[in-house]
Amino acid sequence: MTTPGWWAMALSEAVNDQTPLAVAYGGEELVLFRNAAGQA
Repeated sequence: MTTPGWWAMALSEAVNDQTPLAVAYGGEELVLFRNAAGQA
């Protein structure tokens, strides 16, 4: 990813420790996930 900084990709409630969440931003495919402790 060439864009610096933090970008909102999904609501916090949509990202959990059960299933990774696939998103696309700026033509790049990304995976959002949390660990068992709930850390992103």
